[in-house]
Amino acid sequence: MGRRYDIFISYRRDGGSETAKHLRDALVDQGYRVFYDIESMRSGPFNTELFNVIEDAEDFILILPPHALDRCESADDWVRLEIEHAQQCGKNIVPVILRDFVFPEKLPESIDFIRYQNGLAANTDYWDAFVDRLLEFLKSRPRIPKGKRWIPLIAAAIVLCGLGVLGFRHFSSYPHNQRQRNTVSSAINYFVQNLAIYNNSAQTYLKGLDEMTQYVDQNTRDTLTDTREKMLLRKQSMKKDLEKLYQLPDASRTAIAGSPLDLGEMDAFFLAMKELMNGYIDNMDYLRDNIIGNEMISEEDQKAYIAIMREICNLDAEYTFYCLNEALLPVTEESALSDLKTQHLPEISSIYSKGLYWTMDKDTLIGKQNAVYTSYKHQMSLLEEWVEKHEKELEAEAFDVLIGQLMFQIENGAPNTEELQAALDRLEQKKQRLQELKEQHIELDRQLEEAHERLREQIKPLDTDDEWTLWGKGKRFITLGMLEDAATCFDLFVKRCAPEYQFCGIQAGRFARNAAKLGISGGVVVFMYEEGKPAQAVEIGDIIYAVEGTPVNNITDYEKKLPEESTAAIQVLRFTDEGYELLDSAIDNSLGMIGLMGLTDESEGT
Repeated sequence: MGRRYDIFISYRRDGGSETAKHLRDALVDQGYRVFYDIESMRSGPFNTELFNVIEDAEDFILILPPHALDRCESADDWVRLEIEHAQQCGKNIVPVILRDFVFPEKLPESIDFIRYQNGLAANTDYWDAFVDRLLEFLKSRPRIPKGKRWIPLIAAAIVLCGLGVLGFRHFSSYPHNQRQRNTVSSAINYFVQNLAIYNNSAQTYLKGLDEMTQYVDQNTRDTLTDTREKMLLRKQSMKKDLEKLYQLPDASRTAIAGSPLDLGEMDAFFLAMKELMNGYIDNMDYLRDNIIGNEMISEEDQKAYIAIMREICNLDAEYTFYCLNEALLPVTEESALSDLKTQHLPEISSIYSKGLYWTMDKDTLIGKQNAVYTSYKHQMSLLEEWVEKHEKELEAEAFDVLIGQLMFQIENGAPNTEELQAALDRLEQKKQRLQELKEQHIELDRQLEEAHERLREQIKPLDTDDEWTLWGKGKRFITLGMLEDAATCFDLFVKRCAPEYQFCGIQAGRFARNAAKLGISGGVVVFMYEEGKPAQAVEIGDIIYAVEGTPVNNITDYEKKLPEESTAAIQVLRFTDEGYELLDSAIDNSLGMIGLMGLTDESEGT
């Protein structure tokens, strides 16, 4: 189970609250999950929840304004209790010393180590430099790397939130009183308002992509100028949307901090929306300046680039839905989510149009997030291939801009150094973007492998597994896109199953090894016919992967797509020792039932 928080900030309201708040905001902006409470939470008996959060976090930041430790002589002082607990739990304790702080001559033995602890002095005059220096003292790592605004990388970083970075807490029923319902309502309102802003920005971006496609179809100088002007207006509109995003108010944070809901996830949600919208703005610039109107890139390839961007934006919407679902998993009382599902989400067109459905099962949710992450990785590969193919054309376009600037200046006899420098800067930015794209693809590969390692450890085949447990694990691996691991499970299935099922296991293993190349995500394996009935047009071991032209991944999909008529057209994958065939065939209900085994989890059926 992953951590809910990376960092716990300990401070006194007197002299330390402002620094704590600004530091919390700065760290959240860097991508960290930060626990920052207010002093009122610690009144009365020391709150056990604070102990839990300290245990959960990896770093413990202690803010020390003047006289911060003077009251620590009392065994009940909450700053002392927090320091003691952090020390006992082996946390990375980082003192942040404010101006005029002086250590008392005597401290309780249990916290005296603080005076010798490696820390740093806060410098409000050079705040950014101070924060950068503080980051070097931290052991935890942010969920979203600083300065990465390329859309696929941001989305991949978000996906990791669902692959083990975040923890899940389970409660028998929540909310179950009015106070808790108010807390949930406040959280949902926060999500919905930011979602509406994100949705507007995403729709603006998609409309811009549509206009770019229309330009490529028409391809005239007048339409190019018009399209670029529209892109500028859309960019300005998206910037205004970005300014409307808001973080959770302190009053709501206080209520949510004592609930099953996770403040860290809510902070991450805000940061994700911010980064996605920044990504759309940046990419609108890149499309306008580098792709559209570049005569060295064919119309077909310009459309291909736009199509990749559109698919990435659609994946953003799908994953945003799953992040929302994840953040509200602790809400187990269905009625508390009723308005969200029936009123609010249908208004978020980017999400609602995808036909996604809510789940209360953590494993199913992680599977869906991982499937989106795999799709991101595929789009990133297409993007990298596209850029590598057109790297020279993109650089040539940039040089053409420079040459045009120089020719203009020469012809007019008055060189404009500012314009020339701006053109040079643009060229340098384009070169950096190409390099970043390559580096980000490497980072995506690393992140995906780490996520797969965690899942591999959870689902790996065991010596004690029977044949059907192995089949189930193989299905789970296919659902998660981990095809080699699925093939291993089916190989073991063949060794442990009854002879009549061995051929089906062999075919499932062949499927797992070839699915990525074939572009088929799942299917159902034929393993028997109804006794006494004529044979069907399919054979034992065939994999039905589509019915009436619609893909099916498992039994649930198959049953939904199978028409009531006696005969249905199907598409079949048939493996032989020499290779495989993709065949058109048919299922005739009048010939009796056939036995099928699914190749992905039933919970993943559409």
